[in-house]
Amino acid sequence: MEAYGNDPTDNGVKSQTATFQLSDDGKTATVNVTQNGNYGKATYKYTVNANGTIDLASSFEAQGNGARRLGFSLNFPSDMSKVRYYARGPRASYIDRLDGEDFGLYETTVKDMYEPFAHPQSNGNRIGLRWLTLTNNEGNGVKVETSGDVAFSLTPWTDAELRTARHEWELPTSNRVVAHFDAIQQGVGNGSCGPGPLSKYEIQKGKTYSNIVRFIPFSEAADDPSDGISAVVNSATTMAQVYDLSGRRLPEPPAKGFYIQGGKVHAN
Repeated sequence: MEAYGNDPTDNGVKSQTATFQLSDDGKTATVNVTQNGNYGKATYKYTVNANGTIDLASSFEAQGNGARRLGFSLNFPSDMSKVRYYARGPRASYIDRLDGEDFGLYETTVKDMYEPFAHPQSNGNRIGLRWLTLTNNEGNGVKVETSGDVAFSLTPWTDAELRTARHEWELPTSNRVVAHFDAIQQGVGNGSCGPGPLSKYEIQKGKTYSNIVRFIPFSEAADDPSDGISAVVNSATTMAQVYDLSGRRLPEPPAKGFYIQGGKVHAN
Protein backbone atom coordinates (compact mmCIF):
# COMPACT_ATOMS: atom_id res chain seq x y z
CA MET A 1 0.00 0.00 0.00
CA GLU A 2 1.50 3.31 -1.01
CA ALA A 3 0.57 6.98 -0.76
CA TYR A 4 2.52 10.18 -0.84
CA GLY A 5 3.56 11.47 2.57
CA ASN A 6 6.52 12.37 4.76
CA ASP A 7 7.70 8.91 5.78
CA PRO A 8 10.73 7.66 3.83
CA THR A 9 9.11 4.32 3.00
CA ASP A 10 5.56 5.69 2.96
CA ASN A 11 3.69 2.42 2.51
CA GLY A 12 1.18 3.27 5.21
CA VAL A 13 1.65 -0.03 7.09
CA LYS A 14 1.52 0.34 10.89
CA SER A 15 1.14 -3.28 12.04
CA GLN A 16 1.51 -6.77 10.62
CA THR A 17 0.71 -10.31 11.76
CA ALA A 18 1.49 -13.66 10.14
CA THR A 19 0.58 -17.33 10.62
CA PHE A 20 2.27 -20.39 9.12
CA GLN A 21 1.01 -23.89 8.34
CA LEU A 22 2.65 -26.91 6.72
CA SER A 23 0.52 -29.59 5.03
CA ASP A 24 0.61 -33.14 6.44
CA ASP A 25 2.53 -34.44 3.42
CA GLY A 26 5.05 -31.60 3.67
CA LYS A 27 4.51 -30.54 0.07
CA THR A 28 2.64 -27.27 0.67
CA ALA A 29 3.23 -24.42 3.09
CA THR A 30 0.64 -21.71 3.68
CA VAL A 31 1.42 -18.26 5.07
CA ASN A 32 -1.35 -15.79 5.95
CA VAL A 33 -0.31 -12.15 6.47
CA THR A 34 -2.52 -9.28 7.65
CA GLN A 35 -1.46 -5.64 7.45
CA ASN A 36 -3.13 -2.53 8.84
CA GLY A 37 -2.06 0.99 8.06
CA ASN A 38 -2.88 4.64 7.64
CA TYR A 39 -4.55 4.17 4.28
CA GLY A 40 -6.12 0.73 4.44
CA LYS A 41 -5.71 -2.92 5.26
CA ALA A 42 -4.39 -5.86 3.30
CA THR A 43 -4.40 -9.63 3.56
CA TYR A 44 -2.04 -11.97 1.75
CA LYS A 45 -2.24 -15.75 1.46
CA TYR A 46 0.95 -17.38 0.21
CA THR A 47 0.70 -20.99 -0.93
CA VAL A 48 4.20 -22.38 -1.45
CA ASN A 49 4.39 -25.68 -3.33
CA ALA A 50 7.23 -28.19 -3.27
CA ASN A 51 7.84 -27.70 -7.01
CA GLY A 52 8.71 -24.04 -6.45
CA THR A 53 5.39 -22.53 -7.56
CA ILE A 54 4.03 -19.80 -5.26
CA ASP A 55 0.44 -18.55 -5.35
CA LEU A 56 -0.19 -15.17 -3.72
CA ALA A 57 -3.83 -14.25 -3.14
CA SER A 58 -4.12 -10.59 -2.10
CA SER A 59 -7.01 -8.48 -0.86
CA PHE A 60 -6.88 -4.74 -0.20
CA GLU A 61 -9.33 -2.26 1.28
CA ALA A 62 -8.75 1.50 1.33
CA GLN A 63 -9.90 2.95 4.66
CA GLY A 64 -8.87 6.54 4.18
CA ASN A 65 -7.95 9.12 1.59
CA GLY A 66 -4.48 9.35 0.07
CA ALA A 67 -3.78 5.83 -1.21
CA ARG A 68 -2.62 5.95 -4.82
CA ARG A 69 -1.90 2.26 -5.36
CA LEU A 70 -2.90 -0.97 -3.62
CA GLY A 71 -0.59 -3.85 -4.34
CA PHE A 72 2.79 -5.29 -3.50
CA SER A 73 6.34 -5.05 -4.76
CA LEU A 74 9.33 -7.38 -4.70
CA ASN A 75 12.87 -7.47 -6.01
CA PHE A 76 14.50 -9.70 -8.62
CA PRO A 77 18.20 -9.96 -9.59
CA SER A 78 19.29 -7.25 -12.02
CA ASP A 79 20.37 -9.79 -14.67
CA MET A 80 16.72 -10.81 -15.09
CA SER A 81 16.14 -7.99 -17.56
CA LYS A 82 14.36 -9.64 -20.52
CA VAL A 83 10.57 -9.16 -20.42
CA ARG A 84 7.83 -10.93 -22.35
CA TYR A 85 4.26 -10.13 -21.36
CA TYR A 86 0.60 -10.40 -22.35
CA ALA A 87 -1.18 -7.22 -21.29
CA ARG A 88 -2.04 -3.81 -22.68
CA GLY A 89 0.96 -2.37 -24.48
CA PRO A 90 3.42 -1.65 -25.81
CA ARG A 91 3.46 1.71 -24.01
CA ALA A 92 2.42 2.52 -20.45
CA SER A 93 -1.28 2.50 -19.57
CA TYR A 94 -3.40 3.55 -16.60
CA ILE A 95 -7.07 3.15 -15.72
CA ASP A 96 -7.81 6.57 -17.24
CA ARG A 97 -5.31 6.23 -20.11
CA LEU A 98 -5.59 2.83 -21.73
CA ASP A 99 -7.71 2.99 -24.90
CA GLY A 100 -4.64 3.58 -27.08
CA GLU A 101 -2.86 0.47 -25.80
CA ASP A 102 -4.12 -2.86 -27.13
CA PHE A 103 -3.95 -6.28 -25.51
CA GLY A 104 -1.16 -8.26 -27.09
CA LEU A 105 2.05 -10.19 -26.64
CA TYR A 106 5.05 -7.87 -26.26
CA GLU A 107 8.79 -8.30 -25.74
CA THR A 108 11.03 -5.65 -24.22
CA THR A 109 13.63 -5.11 -21.50
CA VAL A 110 13.48 -3.56 -18.05
CA LYS A 111 15.68 -0.71 -19.33
CA ASP A 112 13.34 0.06 -22.23
CA MET A 113 10.29 0.06 -19.95
CA TYR A 114 11.72 3.05 -18.06
CA GLU A 115 10.17 6.40 -18.98
CA PRO A 116 12.36 9.46 -18.26
CA PHE A 117 10.69 12.53 -16.75
CA ALA A 118 12.22 15.89 -15.85
CA HIS A 119 11.48 14.93 -12.23
CA PRO A 120 11.85 11.16 -11.67
CA GLN A 121 8.56 9.49 -10.69
CA SER A 122 6.62 6.24 -10.93
CA ASN A 123 6.38 5.15 -14.55
CA GLY A 124 5.94 2.27 -16.98
CA ASN A 125 2.68 0.85 -15.63
CA ARG A 126 0.89 -1.75 -17.78
CA ILE A 127 -2.81 -2.53 -17.25
CA GLY A 128 -4.48 -5.92 -17.65
CA LEU A 129 -1.59 -8.31 -17.07
CA ARG A 130 -2.40 -11.91 -18.01
CA TRP A 131 1.12 -13.32 -17.76
CA LEU A 132 4.76 -12.36 -18.10
CA THR A 133 8.20 -13.92 -18.08
CA LEU A 134 11.25 -12.21 -16.62
CA THR A 135 14.49 -13.93 -17.61
CA ASN A 136 18.24 -13.53 -17.84
CA ASN A 137 20.34 -13.93 -21.00
CA GLU A 138 20.31 -17.72 -20.56
CA GLY A 139 16.49 -17.75 -20.61
CA ASN A 140 16.11 -18.68 -16.95
CA GLY A 141 13.93 -16.77 -14.51
CA VAL A 142 10.33 -16.60 -13.41
CA LYS A 143 6.92 -16.75 -15.03
CA VAL A 144 4.06 -14.75 -13.51
CA GLU A 145 0.41 -15.66 -14.14
CA THR A 146 -2.58 -13.71 -12.86
CA SER A 147 -6.24 -14.01 -11.99
CA GLY A 148 -8.27 -10.85 -11.51
CA ASP A 149 -7.17 -7.29 -12.21
CA VAL A 150 -3.39 -6.88 -12.11
CA ALA A 151 -1.27 -3.97 -13.33
CA PHE A 152 2.52 -4.27 -13.31
CA SER A 153 5.69 -2.27 -13.74
CA LEU A 154 9.39 -3.18 -13.74
CA THR A 155 12.07 -0.66 -12.87
CA PRO A 156 15.55 -0.53 -11.28
CA TRP A 157 14.31 1.82 -8.53
CA THR A 158 11.74 1.88 -5.76
CA ASP A 159 9.03 4.53 -5.70
CA ALA A 160 10.75 6.13 -2.71
CA GLU A 161 14.02 6.44 -4.66
CA LEU A 162 12.25 7.89 -7.69
CA ARG A 163 10.36 10.36 -5.53
CA THR A 164 13.44 11.48 -3.58
CA ALA A 165 15.64 12.23 -6.61
CA ARG A 166 15.01 15.66 -8.10
CA HIS A 167 16.91 14.81 -11.28
CA GLU A 168 17.59 11.58 -13.15
CA TRP A 169 21.34 11.70 -12.47
CA GLU A 170 20.60 11.68 -8.73
CA LEU A 171 19.07 8.19 -8.89
CA PRO A 172 21.25 5.64 -7.02
CA THR A 173 23.07 2.76 -8.69
CA SER A 174 20.73 -0.23 -8.72
CA ASN A 175 21.56 -3.93 -8.56
CA ARG A 176 17.99 -5.25 -8.71
CA VAL A 177 14.72 -5.16 -10.63
CA VAL A 178 11.81 -3.73 -8.62
CA ALA A 179 8.52 -5.33 -9.67
CA HIS A 180 5.12 -3.85 -8.76
CA PHE A 181 1.91 -5.87 -9.00
CA ASP A 182 -1.12 -3.71 -8.22
CA ALA A 183 -4.78 -4.58 -7.79
CA ILE A 184 -5.59 -0.89 -8.35
CA GLN A 185 -3.65 2.28 -9.08
CA GLN A 186 -5.42 5.61 -9.27
CA GLY A 187 -5.58 7.41 -12.60
CA VAL A 188 -3.01 10.02 -13.54
CA GLY A 189 -5.47 12.76 -14.51
CA ASN A 190 -3.79 15.94 -15.68
CA GLY A 191 -2.38 17.13 -12.37
CA SER A 192 0.82 18.57 -13.88
CA CYS A 193 -1.11 21.39 -15.55
CA GLY A 194 -4.75 20.82 -14.69
CA PRO A 195 -7.14 18.76 -12.57
CA GLY A 196 -6.37 15.40 -11.01
CA PRO A 197 -8.16 12.16 -11.98
CA LEU A 198 -11.94 11.92 -12.10
CA SER A 199 -13.50 10.39 -9.00
CA LYS A 200 -14.31 7.15 -10.84
CA TYR A 201 -10.59 6.66 -11.45
CA GLU A 202 -9.63 7.14 -7.80
CA ILE A 203 -9.30 4.37 -5.22
CA GLN A 204 -12.69 4.03 -3.55
CA LYS A 205 -12.76 4.13 0.25
CA GLY A 206 -14.26 0.95 1.71
CA LYS A 207 -14.07 -1.02 -1.55
CA THR A 208 -12.17 -4.32 -1.63
CA TYR A 209 -9.74 -5.05 -4.48
CA SER A 210 -8.49 -8.63 -4.87
CA ASN A 211 -6.38 -10.72 -7.22
CA ILE A 212 -4.13 -13.78 -7.40
CA VAL A 213 -0.58 -13.78 -8.72
CA ARG A 214 1.29 -17.03 -9.38
CA PHE A 215 5.10 -17.24 -9.54
CA ILE A 216 6.58 -20.23 -11.41
CA PRO A 217 10.25 -21.18 -11.91
CA PHE A 218 10.78 -20.74 -15.63
CA SER A 219 13.15 -21.74 -18.42
CA GLU A 220 12.70 -20.79 -22.06
CA ALA A 221 14.28 -24.12 -23.05
CA ALA A 222 11.42 -26.04 -21.38
CA ASP A 223 8.60 -23.75 -22.50
CA ASP A 224 6.18 -24.30 -25.39
CA PRO A 225 4.70 -20.90 -26.38
CA SER A 226 2.39 -22.24 -29.10
CA ASP A 227 0.29 -19.62 -30.84
CA GLY A 228 1.78 -16.93 -28.62
CA ILE A 229 0.16 -18.36 -25.48
CA SER A 230 2.64 -19.94 -23.08
CA ALA A 231 1.25 -23.19 -21.69
CA VAL A 232 3.70 -24.35 -19.05
CA VAL A 233 2.73 -27.59 -17.35
CA ASN A 234 2.78 -27.22 -13.57
CA SER A 235 3.94 -30.54 -12.09
CA ALA A 236 1.68 -29.94 -9.10
CA THR A 237 -1.34 -30.32 -11.38
CA THR A 238 -2.50 -32.97 -13.85
CA MET A 239 -3.14 -30.74 -16.85
CA ALA A 240 -1.61 -27.87 -18.77
CA GLN A 241 -2.78 -24.40 -17.78
CA VAL A 242 -6.10 -23.26 -19.30
CA TYR A 243 -6.70 -19.78 -20.80
CA ASP A 244 -9.68 -17.99 -22.32
CA LEU A 245 -9.29 -16.51 -25.80
CA SER A 246 -8.03 -13.20 -24.39
CA GLY A 247 -5.19 -14.95 -22.58
CA ARG A 248 -6.65 -14.82 -19.05
CA ARG A 249 -5.83 -17.84 -16.88
CA LEU A 250 -8.80 -20.05 -15.96
CA PRO A 251 -9.01 -22.55 -13.09
CA GLU A 252 -10.45 -25.21 -15.41
CA PRO A 253 -11.94 -25.56 -18.90
CA PRO A 254 -15.35 -23.86 -19.20
CA ALA A 255 -18.46 -26.07 -19.35
CA LYS A 256 -19.41 -24.39 -22.62
CA GLY A 257 -17.39 -22.28 -25.01
CA PHE A 258 -13.86 -21.92 -26.39
CA TYR A 259 -10.63 -22.10 -24.42
CA ILE A 260 -6.88 -22.56 -24.94
CA GLN A 261 -4.96 -25.48 -23.47
CA GLY A 262 -1.60 -26.88 -24.48
CA GLY A 263 -1.26 -24.18 -27.13
CA LYS A 264 -4.44 -25.28 -28.96
CA VAL A 265 -7.99 -23.90 -29.09
CA HIS A 266 -10.66 -26.28 -27.79
CA ALA A 267 -14.45 -26.08 -27.60
CA ASN A 268 -17.04 -27.59 -25.26
